[in-house]
Amino acid sequence: MMRLLRLLGLVPVLIGAAVVVIAGDRASEAELKLCGFAKGLLGKLGFAQSFINLPDACFFGAPTWAPYAAAAGCIVAGILWLYWPEQRADAARLRIAGPRLHQYPPHKTHTTHFCRMRIHNRGPAIAHNVQIRLVNIVPRPRHASWAADYPYPVARAGHPIEAPGCELSRGADVLFQVASAWKNSRGQFLAGLDTKSGFHNPTPIEPDERWEMTYEVTADNAKPLKFLLEMLVQGEAVAMKRKS
Repeated sequence: MMRLLRLLGLVPVLIGAAVVVIAGDRASEAELKLCGFAKGLLGKLGFAQSFINLPDACFFGAPTWAPYAAAAGCIVAGILWLYWPEQRADAARLRIAGPRLHQYPPHKTHTTHFCRMRIHNRGPAIAHNVQIRLVNIVPRPRHASWAADYPYPVARAGHPIEAPGCELSRGADVLFQVASAWKNSRGQFLAGLDTKSGFHNPTPIEPDERWEMTYEVTADNAKPLKFLLEMLVQGEAVAMKRKS
């Protein structure tokens, strides 16, 4: 059925091509030729000629280039229809929302700031094996503890990092905890990004550092998406902001 609908794009292409052929390469003669052709066609359809009476000048004051522009529009529209990417019935479309920032424990001097991102499935199918990974940080964190062993998996909120990707129904959402940061008792700012170490290897971030972190959202049956987060020290805390 979809293939038959796709072939309908040939109709405007053929109509546009026919208009160009009939009008010819002289714009001054296009009106005479096209109106004459239309009158002849109506003459073969007796019932149509009884209530449609075309004059010899049927452009009604339109510029001579108008039929060529209309023909070009028909051809372009038909080609777009023919080659427009199909949305598979078994495909999902993901959308990114956030960040959602919170801290725990709240209203404390020494607290951890968390950054979460919401992934929404716009359908039409269930999204399989939805995951987020940290794929790059620019510039590279200065501290030697950062191994830059990309990609780093990101855990769903409330789930261990070892948990597999999730299934996401049409219209459903899931939260991922993409980053965390805190200030320790020695006044050092730390970021929890190294998920491969089980968060036992926090990465120091200096007050003059500013990281742009690239994350990738994937599913087995959806187009991958990317978003950027910026991490930097602001005052007495580490701030996390979305850039795209």
